[in-house]
Amino acid sequence: MKRLSKRISLTSLMAALAVSCEVLPLDVPFPLMTRLTFDPTGIPLAFLVLACGFKEGAIATLITALVISMPRPPFKPPNPFGALMKGLAELSTLVGIYIAISASKKDMKRTLAYAMLSGSIVRVIVMSIANFFLLPLFFRIPQSVVLSLLIPIAVFNIIQAVLNIVGASFLYKIYNVIITSK
Repeated sequence: MKRLSKRISLTSLMAALAVSCEVLPLDVPFPLMTRLTFDPTGIPLAFLVLACGFKEGAIATLITALVISMPRPPFKPPNPFGALMKGLAELSTLVGIYIAISASKKDMKRTLAYAMLSGSIVRVIVMSIANFFLLPLFFRIPQSVVLSLLIPIAVFNIIQAVLNIVGASFLYKIYNVIITSK
């Protein structure tokens, strides 16, 4: 029971942290496409996969996406499309991290390297497909234009995935020091 309550508490805490990162004006525009912004929202979500497992990270991601779809006064209006895309991006990164954990057998150095690789690859594939089909559907952008945007979007997604995974691994190391010192 203690382990379950710890997982629920950590999931709730990290979901709240991810939501806070999303609500606060912490966005840094991507120079190649200023409509895309870097933010720390994915760090607590990726941390959850490392600390608890994929299910907990996915639950926190869904909570975060739900909040993005609603108004977030005083800084941001409701953004259902952004919620969908953020949810897909973060969830796909978590799938890549889960693959890395499975492949590396809990060796943290190997997990970090594999996670950066697989997290980035899965995120780029999922978001390229999502952008290719959803941008024309929601914004009436011609697919030929979307095709020309896929390379800069992929670069953005690689950088964001790596930032999330490096930040999460740093938090995970601190978490392990605290947990093992008890």
